Amino acid sequence: MTKAESGRMHAYYEAKGLSPTFGNLRTPEELDRHVAMRERIFIDKLNVVPQLFAGARALEFGPDTGENALVFARWGATVDLVEPNRQVWPQIEAYFRHFGLADRLGTLDGSSIQQFRPSQTYDVAVAEGFIQTVQPSSTWIGTVAHAIAPGGMLILFYYERASFLVELLHRAAHRRFGRLVGGAGLDSARRLYAAKWNTIPHVRRFESWVMDVLDNPYSSIRYTLDASRLVAELADAGFRFYQSWPRYRDELRMGWHKATETTGAVVAEIRRQLPRLAIAHATGRSLFAFGPDREVANLGARIDRLLTGLEAAADEKGEPWPEIADGFTALGRAVGDPALLYAPDDATRTEARAALDALAALSRLLAGGEAAAIAAFASTDAVFLKTWGQPAHYAVFRRVPDTPGGTT
Repeated sequence: MTKAESGRMHAYYEAKGLSPTFGNLRTPEELDRHVAMRERIFIDKLNVVPQLFAGARALEFGPDTGENALVFARWGATVDLVEPNRQVWPQIEAYFRHFGLADRLGTLDGSSIQQFRPSQTYDVAVAEGFIQTVQPSSTWIGTVAHAIAPGGMLILFYYERASFLVELLHRAAHRRFGRLVGGAGLDSARRLYAAKWNTIPHVRRFESWVMDVLDNPYSSIRYTLDASRLVAELADAGFRFYQSWPRYRDELRMGWHKATETTGAVVAEIRRQLPRLAIAHATGRSLFAFGPDREVANLGARIDRLLTGLEAAADEKGEPWPEIADGFTALGRAVGDPALLYAPDDATRTEARAALDALAALSRLLAGGEAAAIAAFASTDAVFLKTWGQPAHYAVFRRVPDTPGGTT
């Protein structure tokens, strides 16, 4: 499959024979480590305690080979799974048998999320890693609105538009470098990114990352979500924002602890806050744009122009690399200006600017077309090696109870 179609990313994985999240868990100790990792995400980042799953009926969309579903089962849930890639079903069933959790596995459904019709409601629903590819969002929001019981929770893991900046650079550079060396493939990706990949802890193979990110037609800003719009659309469908990672709300807000916040007020606060955090999400650093709305909008426009240029480069539509390099340089200057952006300390500001300057330097090399110089920089530049951005977001929502005043 070479063409990206809404809601069909599973077909790309089927065609490649790829299970992108497969961790090959074999021993109780390996599962324990995976459970502990998930607990850190849910408790520390999302303020969701595992006890939410105890005795719950849980629904997971797109579980792939089921590692995370095992965790929900370990926490006490009975899980129904909606997975259109039927090739992974035997692995899911084998996992649950192997770890003594077969009685916690409910139904396996081969529908897409758009086609799924729940026969009951659930206490928790989870969709991780693919939901941004199902567009328009209304096609899946309607499904989850019918699937989740009043008071139930929706947990999403998705790729956010502004946060996708560095990830999109990786893909665009891969395409450009491949053209210079005779084709973008696994060998060219190793020359460019193997050293970077080996700087981070990982359980999956490099080959899986290449297929899942660099070659995946869904690695595109067309298949990302704008966080503000997501929060507003879910609010319209009866979901109240609960928590996210990174944080979307103003963590400095003050007010009487008994005061009622309407869903509309929360949406408006997030709509004001997120443009000021776009630079933080794009760079993966703790930065905040505190200036007038006009300056914040200008900063967001710079990020958006970079995304548009990188998308064109990834799609091999022209060679916008000089403009991309200039865009990263300008963004670096903005980050270096304390009158425009807050940073918690000088080191954070210095690191963020250095990261953007490194991306500008790589872009200039890509514009120049010297393959050896590009590979050397990507494999050895210390700043580039540790620059990843913040592409993936978690967001948690609660279905508004069907009670008087429940829509506030």
